[in-house]
Amino acid sequence: MNSRLLALLALGTLAALAACPTVEAEPVLVRFTEGVARGFLTLRSANGDKLADGELVQVLRRHGLEGHLYFRFADGSLYDETVLYSQRRVFTLLRYRLIQRGPSFPLNLDASFDRRTAQYKVRYGNGTGREETLNGKLELPSDVYNGMIMTLLKNLRRGANESVYLVAFTPKPRLVKLHLTPAGEETVRVGDASMKAARYQAKTDLGGSIGFLASLMKMELPVLHYWFVPGEVPAFVKFEGPFFMEGPVWRVASSYRTDGTDDAPRLAETPRARPK
Repeated sequence: MNSRLLALLALGTLAALAACPTVEAEPVLVRFTEGVARGFLTLRSANGDKLADGELVQVLRRHGLEGHLYFRFADGSLYDETVLYSQRRVFTLLRYRLIQRGPSFPLNLDASFDRRTAQYKVRYGNGTGREETLNGKLELPSDVYNGMIMTLLKNLRRGANESVYLVAFTPKPRLVKLHLTPAGEETVRVGDASMKAARYQAKTDLGGSIGFLASLMKMELPVLHYWFVPGEVPAFVKFEGPFFMEGPVWRVASSYRTDGTDDAPRLAETPRARPK
């Protein structure tokens, strides 16, 4: 196990199995139906330095809702995540794709899986020009939720715990369990107002022999933190945690500004444009 094990967001994240064991699963119930939305985000280092501009776009498709989250870094790196899911009584992930590349990441990666076809594909490399490709069959439990953690947390009842799965690319796909637990309340600033925000943490559980080896090696597994303002409609406030194993802590929050300040890096004009 090494730095190529990605702790997926995002953000929250992603935050991505070759031979998956059969897992008893209970999908998360829908309390708040997601709809069309567009939001702008800023990614910063733990000390507050701006690293990237981001955007989240949600659109309705024939088979469900598609969410597209991306960050363009000042150093030329890219994080690009697309998820398609249905929300008929329970949330069901249908299709997922993650693209990441550039010096901010330990591995260039283009990985995807599809519940309908039960197939995955991974293309990866170290940025030197040579790439490897993996593909195969991927049977997904019903509670695999790559790219949906923020959505799930908004739908948990106050004080509730939940355990779900992610597909982590190492670069070979592997199931990783994520424990979502409440972690108290904190006061946050939203504009000029002070509000109480509920904080949740997501702890990674590798399980089995891999988890045992990680404990022997004293490997520190990622812990992700999410803040939401509760209410009739919960609102995301911020995210804090690494985007990959042994990665630095990054912070994500809304970047709405009206003062016209030019703060590079800048967003692409066409948010739906995708890299080749």
